[in-house]
Amino acid sequence: MGYAQAEPDFSEAFQEARATAGRDDSIAKTEVLLEQFCIWARTGSGVPAKYRSIMAATMNIEGESTVREACISDDQALEIDQAWRQLEDARPDEALVLQLYYMHEWEIPKISRVCKASKSTVSMLRKCGLSFIDAKIQDE
Repeated sequence: MGYAQAEPDFSEAFQEARATAGRDDSIAKTEVLLEQFCIWARTGSGVPAKYRSIMAATMNIEGESTVREACISDDQALEIDQAWRQLEDARPDEALVLQLYYMHEWEIPKISRVCKASKSTVSMLRKCGLSFIDAKIQDE
């Protein structure tokens, strides 16, 4: 027996991202897409149904629905992935901060401490990296 899944409500996440992005809707949407991309990458979304990533298998050993599902299409995720790879090539410091912040879900103070950089520098690198990805996906 299948259960109908409720449509995800991005309004709260979008409003929070919008406030942080200084009311720039494009950056706020990119931030939400980036967050969803990281869930997509961690959970093995977009891979054939019989295969799950090691991370997804570890988080969901008993097969229960405890793993968050990404609310992003495979096409959108691949577009984000391509932009992220371009960022890694062009600006590795920004790419590292984005990886730690979004993929590993570290907070700014932890990134600052581990990378031995000020919180304002880490915040600036995150915003610059986010703007780079936003520009790349807008160009596509």
